[in-house]
Amino acid sequence: MKEIFLRVRDALQSLWIRIRLRLLTIGTLVLFLGVCLYIYERMVYREAHEQLSKTLESFASKFSQTLEMLHLDLKSLDTVQHERLRVLFRDPMYGDTGYPFVVQMTGRIDFHFFRDGDRLSREVLEQMASTPSRRGNIEINFGTGETQVCKIVFTYVRDLDCFLAIEVSDAVFDATLNGIKMYSWILFIVGSLLVWLMWSFYTHREERFHKLLQTDLMALAEGCLPARLELKGEKSITDIAEALNRVIDGLAYTSAFVRHLASNDLTQDYKPLGHRDELGNSLIELRAALRKQEIEAAHIKEEERIRSWSNEGLAEFAKLLRENSSDIAQLADVILKRIVNYLDALQGALYMTEERKTGTVLHLVSAFAYNRKKYLKQDLALGEGLVGTCAIERELVHIDVLPPEYCEITSGIGNVPPKELLLVPLKTDEALLGVLELASLKGFAPYMVAFAQLLSVSIAQTLQQVQTNQRTAELLRQSQEQREAMRSQEEEMRQNLEEMQATQDEMSRRTQEFEVLSNVLEQATFYAEFSEDGVFLRGNRKFNDYLLRLGFADLTTLRFLDVAEVRTSIEGENEPLKTIWESLLHGVALSRILSLRTSETTLLYAAFTSLAQDGSSSIYMVAQDLMPIFPKAENEFSLDTKL
Repeated sequence: MKEIFLRVRDALQSLWIRIRLRLLTIGTLVLFLGVCLYIYERMVYREAHEQLSKTLESFASKFSQTLEMLHLDLKSLDTVQHERLRVLFRDPMYGDTGYPFVVQMTGRIDFHFFRDGDRLSREVLEQMASTPSRRGNIEINFGTGETQVCKIVFTYVRDLDCFLAIEVSDAVFDATLNGIKMYSWILFIVGSLLVWLMWSFYTHREERFHKLLQTDLMALAEGCLPARLELKGEKSITDIAEALNRVIDGLAYTSAFVRHLASNDLTQDYKPLGHRDELGNSLIELRAALRKQEIEAAHIKEEERIRSWSNEGLAEFAKLLRENSSDIAQLADVILKRIVNYLDALQGALYMTEERKTGTVLHLVSAFAYNRKKYLKQDLALGEGLVGTCAIERELVHIDVLPPEYCEITSGIGNVPPKELLLVPLKTDEALLGVLELASLKGFAPYMVAFAQLLSVSIAQTLQQVQTNQRTAELLRQSQEQREAMRSQEEEMRQNLEEMQATQDEMSRRTQEFEVLSNVLEQATFYAEFSEDGVFLRGNRKFNDYLLRLGFADLTTLRFLDVAEVRTSIEGENEPLKTIWESLLHGVALSRILSLRTSETTLLYAAFTSLAQDGSSSIYMVAQDLMPIFPKAENEFSLDTKL
């Protein structure tokens, strides 16, 4: 009996719990629907007011346009104009009492069907003006003898500087909402009953499904994958079962994908359950991170290989440069052969700059192809072809598309054009030493180009050092030869010094004789120098004093051709000095007796000669004054022939 009582009590408790749950659910639903109904009612009420405000604004725009078309001023209307405009206000805009009217800024009401001419108080006008955008609704008392409170909807018309309003009442809006309220409540009651019945009908099935769902979820919480659920029942239950089955399938798929990741298989495809699948997206990010690490590891490994390859190459070439630094030709052959093989090229050439009489040229010092040295002779001018252009610009040139006619790589089975060409200038900070040309069928990787450019500096420095050493050796050899020559010349110079001393003594004696002779000539003869056109340039002191005594004051502008004549007879028949001047300029030495055109009688015996220098000629004259010799018999002096 006790057990039966306990079972009944448990059943009643379970039933009471279910009833409370249903009552709570229905009460919540009723409260929610009531709140929604109230909100809906207020929204309809507010929307009716907004619609009325928009209608009023439309009427205000129409009223303003009418006044503008009729050229009327609202503040100065006469009776006729007032009646014409009243036609616009005779029909109600909302319900039976919603007639529009005008409220002037003074408070006066115009065009109202019942209240035309009334006034609103100043407090009401201030309240209307203080509303946002000067539009809205307000409750007012018109004061018609008994208390009468009305609600008006108003808006401000900026163009007319007045308010347009409509008088409305809540009864108008309530009449519209009464039908909506009644049908809403009926629908609410019927819906609540249907919900309660459906809830009771499906409760048992839902409880059984919830127990199964709880069991599966507990298994998932412990990390086990339960069996798939059968898709039976209503759609909500099947949706939950389908979602749980998707979770089970997704976890199984994810487990398989994780096992692939654990075995370092990053190629396995994986698709998350959805864009919000955190586990799936995290696994995809993990796979992307592992792929990135794998790529970075491969990249680092490749960089290490390239770095090791470059360091080994630089060390090997440094050894070759040290061991073959005595001869440029041998050094060029060894370096070119090794760099062609090291860069996996097929042919190469090494040009070095040489100074020729015609200018600087690029001379081919070594050529290598197919493991054989090619004995060629070739000179290129700076700027000629790709090699000359590389030398002029002093920049590395890497061409991956060569014209077909540029060159060919010949073998025993045919000819094929190279794929890529690499031109590297051999330069230092001071000068250009040459150009290295390489051709390949496979192409040059970027690290090969960087290696060739880095190696070119060492090659250029070594070539410059070899050239400096050879130039130093050549200068040393020339110095030794010059030292031997100077020893032999020193003896000759000693003998020459003795001979020069004897010659110097003889020169001193003759110089003294010349100075004595010069003094004698200075005192006894006239000396002068003239330009090509006969202008007096300079003379000795005796001739200058002679000319000044004759009255020639400015000797710098004296033109001797104009004042001198050649004496030809006793009677004074003279000819101009110009007649012999051309002969003198052509190098003919002449002697003549001259006279000067002055008030005083003059007679000179002059000898002329010329000297050409710096593109012009000068005339030199040595003369003797004959008047002291023939002071009185100058007219008897006969000049039968020219001297």
